[in-house]
Amino acid sequence: MPVPRVGLGPRLIGLASATIDISDGLVADLGHICEVSRLGAVVEALRVPLSAPARSAIGGDRIRLEAALTGGDDYEILFTAPSEATGRVEQLSREIGLAITAIGEMCAEPTDGRDRVFLLDETGSPMELTRRGWVHF
Repeated sequence: MPVPRVGLGPRLIGLASATIDISDGLVADLGHICEVSRLGAVVEALRVPLSAPARSAIGGDRIRLEAALTGGDDYEILFTAPSEATGRVEQLSREIGLAITAIGEMCAEPTDGRDRVFLLDETGSPMELTRRGWVHF
């Protein structure tokens, strides 16, 4: 039951370094930010906010978790902000009454041909993905 975050977007002006909606899947859309920014990203999969029904359906099944992280049409906003903006992001969250969750961090762009977006599982190990998200072409 997606709820577009139309009130959040304008409030990120001057705070966020990059912003994108998650319509092609979290991994794919974060990959777009990484490509344009010439950076990589490390995401802790278990920090990604999911609804209680989604968490229940996923259980411990990695295939279902991958589907949640690479599926699209979430209508959520993904953004990056410098670490020194953490206090401002927390204040914004309180002001608008919307949970804003840090799920990872940006890092140097990989130079060895690896994917730009790295997902870590509950043990901190890299997750191998069979897909990255929706591909238009």
